[in-house]
Amino acid sequence: MGDVGSGYLGFMVAAFAIRATSAVPELGWSWLILSGVFVVDATVTLFRRLIRRDRVFTAHRTHAYQHLATAWRSHSVVTIFVLAINVWWLAPIASVAAVGGVNGTIGLTAAYLPLLVGAFWLGAGRPSRGNRRPLRG
Repeated sequence: MGDVGSGYLGFMVAAFAIRATSAVPELGWSWLILSGVFVVDATVTLFRRLIRRDRVFTAHRTHAYQHLATAWRSHSVVTIFVLAINVWWLAPIASVAAVGGVNGTIGLTAAYLPLLVGAFWLGAGRPSRGNRRPLRG
C-alpha cells in the first residue's frame, strides 16, 4: 500500500473514530482496542528505534509484522493471523467496552498487554539478523 495509501487509510479510520466517539463516547475505547495490533507494533517499534538512536524517519524493516512475515515467508498468512487476533481477541473486548460492560481502561489494558508481549517477543523495533541497518530512504 505504501506510505501514501496507509496514511490516507489511517486518516479515514481516525475520522470515523472521532465521529463515532463524538456520538457515543464509549466507542472511543472500542476504536482504540480494535486498532491495538497497529498501535502496539508501531509504538514499540518507534520507542525501540528511538532508544537505539536510529534515524526514525528513514525506511526500515523492524516492525513485528515484518519479522513475522520473514519468519513465515508469507504476508498473506500474517494478514490472516492479524485478522484472527482482531476477530477472536480484540473485537469481543471492544464490544464489551462499547456497551459499558467493562471499564474502557481495563478493556484497553486487557487487549494491549498480550499484544505488547507479542511485539517484544517478535522483536518489534530491532533489526533482524540479516538486516542490521535501516533501509536507505
